[in-house]
Amino acid sequence: MKELAVFLIESLASQKDKVDISYTEEGELIKINVKLDTLDKGKIIGKDGSIAEAIRTVLKACGSKNKKKVILKIED
Repeated sequence: MKELAVFLIESLASQKDKVDISYTEEGELIKINVKLDTLDKGKIIGKDGSIAEAIRTVLKACGSKNKKKVILKIED
């Protein structure tokens, strides 16, 4: 799951060295926190949050296959 999140987010980021992804798993809950450079944050979120929502959808689909709930948070 973490590898998928890293792949999706780093594929969109222009400054890959400033991408920091933390991953915690607590039972059936997976929390993914993403810290980005200010310039990349807009790319990842997208217009009206459309890209972030698409990333969440893919991660949730992967999580549901493993009976896990996934939460993706893009931090300031």
